[in-house]
Amino acid sequence: SSIGRYPDPDLLELRSAIARYFGIKSGQVICGNGSNALIHLIPRVFRPKKVLIPFPTFTEYAVAVEDAGGEVVPFSLLEREGFRVDPLEMSFALKDVDMAFLCNPNNPTGRIVHKAEMLEIVRFALQHGVRLVVDEAFMDFDLMESDSIIKEAVESSHLICLRTFTTFFGMPGLQIGYAVSDEKTIAALRDRQEPWTVSIPSERAAIAALGDWPY
Repeated sequence: SSIGRYPDPDLLELRSAIARYFGIKSGQVICGNGSNALIHLIPRVFRPKKVLIPFPTFTEYAVAVEDAGGEVVPFSLLEREGFRVDPLEMSFALKDVDMAFLCNPNNPTGRIVHKAEMLEIVRFALQHGVRLVVDEAFMDFDLMESDSIIKEAVESSHLICLRTFTTFFGMPGLQIGYAVSDEKTIAALRDRQEPWTVSIPSERAAIAALGDWPY
């Protein structure tokens, strides 16, 4: 009965449900047509000139950066080292860029950067004035979510955390993703986002999924 009207352009009910789920504010959440839409929105809004991206990783980061006119600066992860992200090596690489993408756990390697090392990388990014985008698309499978940096993201204008309903909740056909950061950063993103980015059926399914504790 709801599909005879347009979706709420502010997605207030969904953003509020996500905020309750993590114990944050709805103003610290932006939703999109899959996290992929937000991956493209972020460089389009902040216009970074050089963006550090570890390889191998999710290829859409590089596509989004280049679509926004930025230059991709590759940061190679070595197979002989288990594709580990070394915080110190990444710190040196961050000196010459103004944005970085980091997938944690990484896709396709599955390697996770644990919380202590991730906070080192966050600290280096802050020191170098780099906006760090951490894609936690698979973090829900860490059931304690002890390595997530969502709570840190809401406190920093230099940190954006991405999540999706695609993987853990098994809803790729409905395409819902969200990003968490401080309210000023989220406001800047929402100001440049196209309207009606999430459909009413998708929004309803996402809200129901967040409350499905037995699942």
